[in-house]
Amino acid sequence: MRKQISRALSLAAVGLVLILTGCTATDASALRINSDGSVDYVTCVSDANDWYAVSYESEDQQQGVELHPAEPLSASSEGAVVRFSPPDDEWYSITVGASVFASVRVRSESFTPDEWHWNNGGWFDTSDRCSIEE
Repeated sequence: MRKQISRALSLAAVGLVLILTGCTATDASALRINSDGSVDYVTCVSDANDWYAVSYESEDQQQGVELHPAEPLSASSEGAVVRFSPPDDEWYSITVGASVFASVRVRSESFTPDEWHWNNGGWFDTSDRCSIEE
């Protein structure tokens, strides 16, 4: 019986790690909210072209409001900054990504204007960050 419980707990732990790993961004990317409200995004992956850029007015809002790019979007280039117009209204969070694996989310209460916020900051390995071409 103990062996079965131990095995079940081990499988549950492995499953939890797989689920959590699947929910995190894997490609180093960053978001900057500028003093004028515009949004800059950079990714360290090339050729991603599954773009989305949205702002949310509240924590429980299901449908985001699309952000407008300053130029037409094309496949991403490593380190190239992509600019977006400021959100039309007050916002709670902004999420931008060239793909689901290169997305970055910033909340209104936890960012510093004009500073890059990386999706792999903190305790994550920062060695895969690319240089930003501005």
